[in-house]
Amino acid sequence: MSQARTEALPVGDDARSTRPRPAITSDNELFWRGVEEGRLLIRQCRCGRLRHPPVPPLDYPNVIALVALEEGMRIVSNLRDVDPRAVEVGMPVQAELLEREPGRRFLQFVPVLE
Repeated sequence: MSQARTEALPVGDDARSTRPRPAITSDNELFWRGVEEGRLLIRQCRCGRLRHPPVPPLDYPNVIALVALEEGMRIVSNLRDVDPRAVEVGMPVQAELLEREPGRRFLQFVPVLE
C-alpha cells in the first residue's frame, strides 16, 4: 500500500484559515506533479480509458456509486459484484467491510440479492 503525506496549507487571503494538503501517493503523484508544473496530467488505464481521480490500475470494472444511507446521508464508495451496465439509480445495496490486507479493511457496497 502506498504511503500518504498530509499537511495544512493556507486557504484564500486569510492565512489563519487552513485546510489539509492532498495526500500524495504513488497512485496520484503524476497528477500532483503536473499541477506543480502547471499542467493537467491524467493517468491512462491499460484498457485505454482516462482515470480521474487517480486510482491504482485495475484489471476489472471499477464502479463508483453515490449511496444514500438509511440514516439520511450519502456516501461515495465502490459498488462491487455487479455488471456496470446493471447499475440503476435506487437499486438496493448493502455495506461490506473487505479486508484487502491483514488488519486493513475497506468499505464497499454490493447489490442486495432478492
